[in-house]
Amino acid sequence: MLNYKNITQATETLLKAQLSDDYLIERNTKRPESSYFPAQKDGWIGIYRKPRIYEAAYITSNQPWMVQIQLSVEVMVVSTLSAEDCEDKLMDAENDVLTSLASRETAYRNLGGTVAHIKGYEVEDTLDEQDDQRYFQGITITILAEVRA
Repeated sequence: MLNYKNITQATETLLKAQLSDDYLIERNTKRPESSYFPAQKDGWIGIYRKPRIYEAAYITSNQPWMVQIQLSVEVMVVSTLSAEDCEDKLMDAENDVLTSLASRETAYRNLGGTVAHIKGYEVEDTLDEQDDQRYFQGITITILAEVRA
């Protein structure tokens, strides 16, 4: 059967290798509260497991299952200047993450060999808040992939 931690660990490793140290990248942790958000960072990235579907793979193999997985990559940014600046930072972070996931260095879109292939990405806006001094915006990138298990 599938050991999902291998996929989340590989995704964390790939993003840390591809992105600057200005991103705080964590796996399976609670999203930081607005008051705690590390303002010195370009953004916060959290990696989480989502549902998986086991489908019988009708082939002669020692891996009889094709597993459809969804992996969530949450991205959150903060700005002390304006909502527009915050959006600019968020769009830069989205581009950085998607470019990293699809680069040659990520072994041709198979998350370091932990999945058969990435089928696509779904991007959803998930956060748009502000307090007295800061603006917060975020997205969730859902990676859709297949893996034999």
